[in-house]
Amino acid sequence: MERGHLIHALTETMGPESETRESAVFVLRAAALLSEGSPVSVKDVVKGMEGAGEEALAHLQSCDEITLNDAGRITAIAGMSLDPTPHRFQVGEQTLYTWCAVDALFFPALLGRTADVTSHCPVSGVEIRLTVRPDKVMRVDPLGTVLSVVIPDRRGCGPDGCVTGAQPLYGAGGAFCGNVQFFRSNADTGPWLVDHPDAVVLAVVDAFEVARAVWAEPLLSKAGY
Repeated sequence: MERGHLIHALTETMGPESETRESAVFVLRAAALLSEGSPVSVKDVVKGMEGAGEEALAHLQSCDEITLNDAGRITAIAGMSLDPTPHRFQVGEQTLYTWCAVDALFFPALLGRTADVTSHCPVSGVEIRLTVRPDKVMRVDPLGTVLSVVIPDRRGCGPDGCVTGAQPLYGAGGAFCGNVQFFRSNADTGPWLVDHPDAVVLAVVDAFEVARAVWAEPLLSKAGY
């Protein structure tokens, strides 16, 4: 699939992480606080947002884009998490994680910081390492690394959350996130594509441009950043 068509398909199917200015602001504030490495108080995020902050929280919860611990603090927001996943996301001295491979490509832009990303090819087991700046990918090792994308069947954000059938879209094992992975090479996607014939495979630099167009730019623009 041509990159422009993929961007259009993802935008139509999923859209940006947050549909309103308030929820976009909530995501960016929470992500900035979460990048410091500790669970985040909702009170700190919504400070100054009045009722709009609580509405944004409810929207994000309905779409499974936020995780709260037993104390009611945020441990994951829109794809960045304190809880371990296959995709380690190092920002400065802090070790974080992302729900899927593409999150690791657009969160540097949302944070305005460079990240070192470590993952593993699910077929070969080879370690994959990237350095991602807000504006570009600086390092890819191995050089032939690619990223898989499976477009969900429909937009699923509603009263019952973001779902495709009975499975949530988001979270490390979601219908979308669980199928967006790094592979050592295009050849290594072969066995995986047998079970995912509708997947799109992209070079990392192309995946970065898709991530920027579908998630980073809309979120930053909607928040007024």
